[in-house]
Amino acid sequence: MKPVLFFAAGIAVGLWTSLVTAQAPRSMAILNTPAVYIELLTLVPGDGSGQHSILPGEVGLVTEGEVVLSSPNGREFLQAGKAFWLPGLTPHDIRNESNRPARVYVVAMKRCD
Repeated sequence: MKPVLFFAAGIAVGLWTSLVTAQAPRSMAILNTPAVYIELLTLVPGDGSGQHSILPGEVGLVTEGEVVLSSPNGREFLQAGKAFWLPGLTPHDIRNESNRPARVYVVAMKRCD
């Protein structure tokens, strides 16, 4: 009986781990210099960036799918081709509440010389 329980527990842990990994947002730095940071954020359905804020202002461009931007200003629904601006230190979350993957390019100006 114990080997069967260990086997079942191993399968359950393996499945859970693969589901958690599959749902994690993928973030790829496109450019990271002392002056600017550009990131491509890929969100699977139901996933989000998590509430966060950064020091510089932030511009985002939705290039695929649709996302919901939540900030102190409320919830804004953004489809592909739409953009957003957030002043520095604004807490926000970018979430994919649709049933398709979404991609968002995020640009943060670290300094303007």
